Amino acid sequence: MSLKVKPFGTLTFLAFLLSVQFFYGQITYEGCLPEMNNGAGNYVSFTFFQTASPVNDGGIIRNTFDTSPIDGAQACNTCFGFGYGELRIQWSIPNDRWELQLTGDGVSFFTIYSNSENSYPNPPSTSLGVWEENVTVTGGICGGNGTINTLTGDVQNNTLGLTEVQENQNFKIFPNPTNATLIVSGLKTTKPFQIYNTFGVMVLQGNVSKNGIVSLDSLESGLFIIKIDSKNISKFIKL
Repeated sequence: MSLKVKPFGTLTFLAFLLSVQFFYGQITYEGCLPEMNNGAGNYVSFTFFQTASPVNDGGIIRNTFDTSPIDGAQACNTCFGFGYGELRIQWSIPNDRWELQLTGDGVSFFTIYSNSENSYPNPPSTSLGVWEENVTVTGGICGGNGTINTLTGDVQNNTLGLTEVQENQNFKIFPNPTNATLIVSGLKTTKPFQIYNTFGVMVLQGNVSKNGIVSLDSLESGLFIIKIDSKNISKFIKL
């Protein structure tokens, strides 16, 4: 298969950026109804996207999620006096816990909920551990522990075992760029894989063993994302 080069147009590039957000994690949150409502007594729904700034805690990588767009204007009725707010979910190394934080100025974040469940690479869902209200800051206005109404998307209902963490860290693909064949290394067992184009369409799927080979002969040249074992491992590839 010969290497084909195609122009990377504006629309394709925009689609690529959207795919980065889609494939690299998205979380939906609703909580603390007295402070984070739409003025009519209904929850405001906040959408988070995984950022490029994970937290490395002694070799364990935990992802960071921010509300999007990051424009300082996620509207809600009060938002602890701000009238708007940006949210972040991030692992705190000093406090050894996940924290759901709010800012009204885009600079100073304060914690409104926390969860000490040791999940990785993503934060725990509402069914894993307990999201505790930080009453020192909130004064208990959210209603106490467990008052997050919705926390869905790329959250975890269980913690990954050591083997899965090692796979995330050891997983490699090469050559990249490639012209026909992709070699996958670092897996402990055979895993299902899917390959998506920059429009989010799955173009290839199958199974790959440790140190296995994936044939890309059926694909045209371009940028793709390979996902191993559903959500746990993702990489960009160029063909």
